[in-house]
Parts: sequence; C-alpha cells; structure tokens
Amino acid sequence: MSLVFSQSASLLATVVQQWTRSYLRVYQESKKPLMTAHVQTFLSEGLELMPMMAEAAPGLIHVSVFLFFAGLGDVTLNIKTTVAVATVVPIIICGFVYLYSVVTSLTDPQSSYRSPFARLIWYFLPNRFRCNFARMEACQGQHAMKQTKEREDRDVRAV
Repeated sequence: MSLVFSQSASLLATVVQQWTRSYLRVYQESKKPLMTAHVQTFLSEGLELMPMMAEAAPGLIHVSVFLFFAGLGDVTLNIKTTVAVATVVPIIICGFVYLYSVVTSLTDPQSSYRSPFARLIWYFLPNRFRCNFARMEACQGQHAMKQTKEREDRDVRAV
C-alpha cells in the first residue's frame, strides 16, 4: 500500500505540474493585454480544484511514509525484538514530532508548521474552535492584524 500511495503521489504531482505549465503557456502566448486578461480570467475560473489537488500529493506521500513505517515495524517485530526496538523507537519519536506539528498548527495561529492533515482537520473543526475564515492562512492574517501590544512591537521590528 505504501508503494501504491507513493506512486499515486508522484503521478498526481506530475499531472498538477503539467496543468500549471499548460495554464501558463496558454495565457502567455497572447501579445494583446486585453486578450490575455480574458483568457487568464476564463482559465482561472476553472481552477477551483487545483489547490486541493496540489495539496493531495504531499498528503499521499505522508500516508505512504506512515504505511511504510507501520510495515517496517511489523516486519522487524517478527525478526528480533532488539532490532524492532531499535527501529520502532525512532519511528515513534518521528510520529510524535509530526503529531506536534499538526496540533500546533491547529492551536497556535502564529505557528508556521503545516501538514496536509492539519489543513484537512481544520475544515472539519466547528467554527467555535477556529476563526471565521475557511482557510488557515486567512485566520493567521486576522490574528496578525489584531490591534494588540504584540502587534505594535512586531510593526516596529518590521519597519
């Protein structure tokens, strides 16, 4: 299953890259600004699923890695306990780091840690647990623009 998910991610990433190149090539061929604007608007209105498809490829890779680690742990448990412990302990540590990145991105608006699963969980959270926006990035923008002492300090550092 790990191999299937890995190859699916590779295929999806290649297809998304091809779609992007095709999109850029079509509207860049025109030398007339008005025609370019019309073509770009026409094509961009058909791209609603592109962000979701682009996000799915890393998600498939993550699932592939999880399945690989689960299989590796299972195989090493059947070989020898010492080998299994030496293999499974680092896998568990990596799993906790990954889980930390998912939870942190959901609970701390200032966090830049992201994973495809955090974004997926975000969509299913009730509104009381998130901002009024559907996207995590918009929520971060809302928090960044709140009038607070921390914002004033950030503005001074930014300037």
